Amino acid sequence: MTGRELELSQLRRLVSPPHRNAQAPATQPPPARGQEGMTLVEVLIASVVLTIGVLGSMSSFPLAIRAAHRSSHTLIVNQLANEKLEALRALDYDHADLAVGVHPAQQFDSMGGRYYAVPGFSNDYSLRWTVQAGPTDGSGTAEPNIKTVVIESTYWVRYTLAGVPIENNGSLSSQFQTYFTRD
Repeated sequence: MTGRELELSQLRRLVSPPHRNAQAPATQPPPARGQEGMTLVEVLIASVVLTIGVLGSMSSFPLAIRAAHRSSHTLIVNQLANEKLEALRALDYDHADLAVGVHPAQQFDSMGGRYYAVPGFSNDYSLRWTVQAGPTDGSGTAEPNIKTVVIESTYWVRYTLAGVPIENNGSLSSQFQTYFTRD
């Protein structure tokens, strides 16, 4: 190499970027043996586990639906009893609805069950109130100016969620008790 060629090669090294002559660095080390990726067996096992989990959680949906229906019926039962309580409070002490006894008269439906009709509701709902003479004093005589009123509101569970009739499946009830006094 002549002096001129030597100078040109040194000059090229100085001017050219260093990465042109060097090898490019590897972005990732090569995978270790047996670690190339997921096998078909691993994917199938993961799918089975996921399927079992999803099917298991789906069994809770009917329970949640039943709980929601029960909650709505309980809310209606409590509301009916509360509305009747407020309506009775607005009456005079000597009103016929506050006479001693059970109000209204008992009725029977086509399935042989008893109910006390609630206007605007099916026979599945029942509302009654019982008026008793006031609490007794020490001698056993009832206090003449106090009446005890017990309001009972009930929902008779007679059908499944699919609308199929069932017998003796229980009821949801709410009971309020209050006292009325003569002014």
